Order: sequence, then C-alpha cells, then structure tokens
Amino acid sequence: MTCRPLRILYVAPYYEPAFLYGGPARSVPALCRSLASAGQEVTVFTTNANGDTELDVPIGTRVEIGNVGVYYFKRDAGRRFFFSAGLRSACLARVQEFDIIHSDSFWCYPMLPVAHACRAHGVPRIESTRGALMPWCIGQSYWKKRVFLELFARRCLDSAAAIHCTDEVEAEAVRAFGFKASPFVVPNVVERPRADGRPLRSLRSMLDLPEDSLVSIFLGRMTRVKGLDIAVRAFAAVAEHHPQAYFVVAGPDADGTGDRVRRVVADLNLSDRVRFMGSVEGPVRSLLLADANLFVLTSHSENFGMAAAEAMAVGVPVLLSKGVGVANAARSARAGCVVALDPAEIGRAWTAMLDNPSGLRSMGGNGSRLVHERYRPEVVAASMLAMYRQAIQDRKPQEHGVGVLGRSQSREM
Repeated sequence: MTCRPLRILYVAPYYEPAFLYGGPARSVPALCRSLASAGQEVTVFTTNANGDTELDVPIGTRVEIGNVGVYYFKRDAGRRFFFSAGLRSACLARVQEFDIIHSDSFWCYPMLPVAHACRAHGVPRIESTRGALMPWCIGQSYWKKRVFLELFARRCLDSAAAIHCTDEVEAEAVRAFGFKASPFVVPNVVERPRADGRPLRSLRSMLDLPEDSLVSIFLGRMTRVKGLDIAVRAFAAVAEHHPQAYFVVAGPDADGTGDRVRRVVADLNLSDRVRFMGSVEGPVRSLLLADANLFVLTSHSENFGMAAAEAMAVGVPVLLSKGVGVANAARSARAGCVVALDPAEIGRAWTAMLDNPSGLRSMGGNGSRLVHERYRPEVVAASMLAMYRQAIQDRKPQEHGVGVLGRSQSREM
C-alpha cells in the first residue's frame, strides 16, 4: 500500500547558501532535498542570516531550491539568537498546514514560536539538538545555558514528539537530561562533493606544493571546539618525521581561533608547512577533499562530523578524535584512526598513517563504502520518514502537547 506524501515543514535558523555556519548549513538542506526526492512535500522556514551580514534572497516568498520550497524571513536582531518576527508570524499562522514539523533551532529563537505553534495546533514536532546538549558544549557559558534550558528549552523539548540525534553518543547525552520526549538516532545525509565541470588545477599546484607532498587537511569553521591548536601541536612531530608533509587548514575564523592557531604555528616554526586557505566553497572545496592524503579532525565535541564524512565519501582516510560523532563508525569500518585528544598520541597515529600509503588507500575505500551503505540520501531519508510517520501515528491528544514516542525508543541505521 502506497503512503501519501507527507507535508513536512523544516524550521531552521539559517539555510543554504549560509555555509559559513558549518555542518548544519550542509546537512539540513541535504536532508530536505533527500526527502523531496523521496516524493515528500518539503517546506523550509528560515532566516536570511549569514554571519554578520544577510543573504541576498527574497524575503517572505517561496524560493524553489532542489525541489524544496524555502521561505527566508528577515533576521531582526540577535546575531546568534536569530530573532525574526516574520518567521514567528509564519509559524503561528501556518503550522496547521503540515503533517509534521522538524525544528532545528536549539539555543535559538525560532525554537520558541514553532514549539508554541505546534502545541497550540496539535501538530507533532521533531526537535534536532545538533550536539547542543553534549557535555563539552553545555560546559561553555554553562549558567547562561542552564537558565535558558530550564526557563524555555526544557518545555520545548518536553512537548516534542521525539528528539533527533545523529549518533548514539549524542542520544545518550540527551537521555541524561530526562526529557519527556525520547531521542532517536538517524545520521546526516552525506552527499559526494559536486564539481561544476570547470577545469581546476590540482591542490598541490594551487598551493605551490611539491607534487610528491603528503597533504593532510582540516576543513570547517575555525572555532575553539575543533581543537585545531591540538592538531597543529601534533603535526609538529609529523613534520619532523616527514619532510614532505603539509597541513592545510580551510575554513572561516568564527571566534578568533584562527589567530590563536596562527600564533601556535609561528611559535613551532611551522609557517612553511601549515597553510591557511580561508573559507572555501564550490569546486575548490571539492578539490580540497578529493586531492588530500588524509583528513584530520581533533574536535572536543562534534555531534556528527560532516566534513569528515564527506572526505570518506570521496575515499579520503580520516584521523579523528573520540569526540567526533562519526568516529566510532569510521573505526568499525576501518576507514581511519581514532585517537584521544593528546598531541603525542595524535602525532604518532598521524605519522604512522602517512608512513603506510597502501593502508591509506585501503582505509579510503572502506570509508567510501561506509558512506554509501549508511549515509547516502535515500537511506537516511527512508529512516527519517519512518520516524516522521511513527510520530504522526502515535499522536494523541495530551495536555500541553507532550510528546508520545516511548521513552526507550531509539532507532539507528
């Protein structure tokens, strides 16, 4: 029996092409496109936020992006809080048009009006926390977050049908808070980086590196959580062992981390071996992923790790810290190495990986298979749709709209 398409509303504080926000700016549109490709009717409410500026997009009118109807609303205030009166009005007026709402706005203003509107109209809602409740993240601005959680966010999460997590480690962190809504696990969609068909020089020629150089890359926003200073200190041992080893850092500086890391590079006399590319997109980003020998991410806390998964998708082995969400999957698939956040341990593993070219090739192939089997669009979309339909089926009239999926329920890929 064929199920009718679901009318899905996805609410997020930002959306493509606001890629400077990192992983969610890629993973959320990828999920929405995948759901649309699976025959669902997908609409997005978001803001025109783009860091300190705004996207040049129509405001309050439907924009078709990858078969997804996107409505951008003006961000009125709050660089990180994403207050938007237009988005609030749209949520209150239109949530009843949809079968299910998926909100991706934890710690942000959009979560408040969409949760209120769903309670008022009895529409089931899924909430994604995107690592916001992981111990390291909660520890940053701890009291400010605890106050917001107890005054506002707890009620929003309690009223959800279920809480979406991208890995079991995140789900365990969510369970520890004892919300009425239970977590479930569906990973991010991982799409192979797309080239635009234009000829492009190799990564090594672009950066004026020797053709036989061993290039390791970091790709993502430079923020304190990424542990880039630890990676650079570890690379000092790699550079001493491998004269042809280079470390390429690509991504915007979101909180001053880039300046601090550059000082560490200078102090370690690594300025000729560590290259900073700034923000990269499009074909240059695709080239960076595809032309590297190794991807490195030594993050304190990473609820999934989109760039790491994208690297695996194109056959690049990964060196990940234990705090990265996809680390366990990568280790199980033998797609890379997983290390503690210790520069000496990271340096030893990094050096050993570069010492073994055949091992790198084998890891790269394993990573590509892992992504195809578990994270490709149609697989993830099917799992998410199953959870949406479960939330709709289990919906019951309850006082205050409390979520209805059983507390013990968890679904993994």
